[in-house]
Parts: sequence; C-alpha cells; structure tokens
Amino acid sequence: GRRVRSDARRAGDPTWRGIGAAPMFDEIRAQGPFFTLFVTLVLLLIIAPITQSGRLGGALLQGGYTMVLLASVWGVRTKAPDRAALWVVGIPALAVGWASLSYDTPVLEYLNGTLTVVFTGVVIALLIKHVARARKVTVDTLYAAFSAYLMIAILFAALYSFLEVLQPGSIGLSIGEGSSRETWDSFYFSLVTLTTLGYGDITPAFGIARTLAPMEAVLGQLYIAALVARLVGLWTAQQQAEEAEPE
Repeated sequence: GRRVRSDARRAGDPTWRGIGAAPMFDEIRAQGPFFTLFVTLVLLLIIAPITQSGRLGGALLQGGYTMVLLASVWGVRTKAPDRAALWVVGIPALAVGWASLSYDTPVLEYLNGTLTVVFTGVVIALLIKHVARARKVTVDTLYAAFSAYLMIAILFAALYSFLEVLQPGSIGLSIGEGSSRETWDSFYFSLVTLTTLGYGDITPAFGIARTLAPMEAVLGQLYIAALVARLVGLWTAQQQAEEAEPE
C-alpha cells in the first residue's frame, strides 16, 4: 500500500492527489516561496489587535518575528548571500527579543529595538531586490511585493516602539488622560499612517515621531506608485515578447 501510493505520487496519478496532506503542501509550493512569508505577515497583523500587552503580547510578537525569519529564509533559499544575511541579523535580533521577555533591562531594550529595526530593514531590502530583478510578473513576484509593503509597516512600528523607549510619550493617545500604551499600539499606528487613514486616536506628540510619521505616509504612497509602474512595465514587456514569438 505505502509503496503503491509513493509510486502513484511520483507518476502524478490524479487519483492519489486527494490522499494525505501532501497535496496541500504541493499547492503551497506552487504559490511560490514568498507565499508563506505573506501569509505569516497577514496572520501577525490580524493577531496584533486582539492581544494584550505584557508577557503574552511580547511572546506573540517574538513568535511572529521568528516565523518571519524562517519564511524569509525559505523565500531566498536559493540565494546563499541573501540567506546568510538574514541569519546574521535575524538570529541575534530574535535572541535578544526573547531574552528581553525574561530580563527587563534598559540595555536589552535598546539592543532589541536596534536589532529589530535592522532585521526588518534587511528583509525589506531583499524583498524589493527580488521584485526589482524580476524579469516577468509571477504570483511569487506579487507575494514578494505585498510582503515588502507589510514589512514597511512593521519596520516603522519597530521604530515607533524603539522611540517610545528613548523618548516616552513620543506617540500619544488622544482618547483620554492616563491611557496606557499596549504592545501593539505601534503596529496599529503604523498601518494607519502607511495607508494614510489618519483616524487621529493615536498621534505623534513631539520630536522625531513627527518626522517619522509623515515620512512613512509619503513612503507608502511612493511605494505603491513605483510598484504599479514596475509591474505594469514588466507585464507590458512580457506581453510584447510573447506576441513577438513565432507561432
């Protein structure tokens, strides 16, 4: 029985496809290596608003970053230099992040903020590099582009969180005096700013925050404009090349 199923799988027998979990993984692989990263980021941002601050929220955050690292490495697994860069910056960032959950010291907070920003920036750079070097529009190219957009939101969220450590009160809540900040407020504020929704319940109070917020809003619009131009250009060139091929 097991050998027959294995032979049928290798032969591509359609009657076997409904057996076991392997077809599901085949579908995931068919979507491209960056599909896993995109799904991880979406789940991270969905979980964010329904979690509370404290140890649980911090553990979920670090778990999300761990999954982002693994999914990013999977996405660039065929490129050794990119994979090495992710490991070099990702492992120290995750190690310090997990350690900061148990040991609440200023040094760990500063290291955690710095390494998280660097790690997120490296992931964004590799994603944009993948999209910029693409020769044609594929599903994998789209997932990489979408992932880069969400990672920009996470990058600025990390910057806002780090800024709160350096300058408490930089991002203020306008819903009343004494409102407590939660672990995920920076994610919410970053997404609202990147998409230029501007609800106004959280606002940059002073200092560097008032520089970062408009920079993120402008960057979000420029990214979408540049991405659309890039994908349309690739698609047009792809269509012209296909039409030029002899039948």
